[in-house]
Amino acid sequence: MNKPDGVRSAVAKIITYILVALLVLGVAGAIAALVLRGNGITFYVEYGENMYYANDGEGCLGLVNGEMHTFAVKSLTGDKIGYEVSVVACPQENFSFTLGEEHRQFYSDTLEDNDYSAVFGLNSTPDGFSIALPAGFTVEQAIRYKFGDVTFDGVLDKTLSYFAVQVTSDESIVLLHFIFDDYSFTLGPSAIVF
Repeated sequence: MNKPDGVRSAVAKIITYILVALLVLGVAGAIAALVLRGNGITFYVEYGENMYYANDGEGCLGLVNGEMHTFAVKSLTGDKIGYEVSVVACPQENFSFTLGEEHRQFYSDTLEDNDYSAVFGLNSTPDGFSIALPAGFTVEQAIRYKFGDVTFDGVLDKTLSYFAVQVTSDESIVLLHFIFDDYSFTLGPSAIVF
């Protein structure tokens, strides 16, 4: 008779430990969410296995040409989130080019000139967005697609991030710089994976 009581007692202890562990994880998750919200982090962008939190620095991605890249936008609370997304020119990698007779800078004072969303086939839904990069696509082609026949004043470095995906919701922002080419690699905030 003692064996079934001992088994029941062991099972009850295991279930109790599991419930206590779940309770501790739930409390830790709630505290983490409150701390993040207190720092202005209300949403994140998910790409592959990485999550990029709003107002938490900037990420850098390697996007492969000839592929569709899909991103999810999620609230910390699990609710639907209203957001805006665009592909913009990065001011850090400014250079000059000539359009007709006009000498111009890549990064401009106008939002319209800095917005490259249409060039990258940006498509957004309530749950996320996608970017299409044609095979063999280059920075020079992106600029020519937007402005027409331009002449570059120098050679552009393929290893630099000239564009970024900008996701905003209320006062929060996620900025994801990206590099693209026909080679495949992924740059994360803390590591490079080949």
